[in-house]
Amino acid sequence: MAFAWIFFRANTLGDAFYIVSNLGSDLCRITDMQYIYETVLSWGLGFYPLLGVLCAVGILFLMEEASFKENTVKVLDRVPFVLRFCFYFMLVFMIFSMGVFDSGTAFIYFQF
Repeated sequence: MAFAWIFFRANTLGDAFYIVSNLGSDLCRITDMQYIYETVLSWGLGFYPLLGVLCAVGILFLMEEASFKENTVKVLDRVPFVLRFCFYFMLVFMIFSMGVFDSGTAFIYFQF
């Protein structure tokens, strides 16, 4: 499904095929720590936003693992109210702090 987005977001069909042909070109450098460090720096995130992203990915991973064993809603119902409230507050805080609320962004199908 995500693969098809390449053709929607590329400016031309040639750009889309260039992206597809170079998708895995740097996979051999995944163990190079300098490359990983430079890649993370190129994202333009500070320490705290990066920490927030890593925490969010960790929470999503834990929730995914928990959902294989049992329904997530049932798990959250057993958690004490205070912890549930903190969890929900953290989710809302992350949405507001990392969300893009600019009304000037173009609609994705605008170019069609």
